Amino acid sequence: MTILARRLAVAVAVVAGLVAADLASKRWAASDLKRGGPRELIPNHLTLVYRENPGAVLGLLADAPPPVRSAVLIGLSALAGAVTLTLLSLRLRHPAPGLVLPAGLATLLAGTIGNLHDRLRRGFVVDFIEWWVAGRFRWPTFNVADAEIAAGLALCALAAASTAYRRSKLARLT
Repeated sequence: MTILARRLAVAVAVVAGLVAADLASKRWAASDLKRGGPRELIPNHLTLVYRENPGAVLGLLADAPPPVRSAVLIGLSALAGAVTLTLLSLRLRHPAPGLVLPAGLATLLAGTIGNLHDRLRRGFVVDFIEWWVAGRFRWPTFNVADAEIAAGLALCALAAASTAYRRSKLARLT
């Protein structure tokens, strides 16, 4: 097996595992939480509650006409997934030092696929994690795919910052 094939196999396994975790968690939320109601895990800090989110982050486009909303959100999700897949493919073909960027891209791709799957299958995204900051401010309800997207973006930002730091350090040495 070539190095590229090994890298690709690892990336596919990571993405598949993360997508499976997201879909399983949403399936559980749609059955148990929808029927059984909310579950407070940490009082005033973490609650699991079933929500159907037809819009995007922070409820954007939730009030748009359903055909328009679906077309825009599915189109943007598909575009984001295609761009992320292309970047991951390029990174695997032309590796640079470090695993942070490919891990970030794989995690971002998995979250994008998970939410796109929900939009195509259900017409909305299942959200179920409510997080309260300091017991007063409720973060918008989210799901595992949303957490994967946020973590993937954070890893990509970390990789970019690390690369910029290395380049500036090298520039100072010359």
